[in-house]
Amino acid sequence: MTEAAYRIQSKNPGVTEYLEIEGRGHSLTIDHGWRAVADEALAFLTKQTANN
Repeated sequence: MTEAAYRIQSKNPGVTEYLEIEGRGHSLTIDHGWRAVADEALAFLTKQTANN
């Protein structure tokens, strides 16, 4: 389902990336290891703002 959403969103003019984080379930931001998920999100945002 997530990959299908990615394919749809990849057609929009904004930047769309897909990242699978091993061992994570649906509640990425509240499960154990949430900091690794937050670090990935921050890295994405940092990369996008550096490119603009």
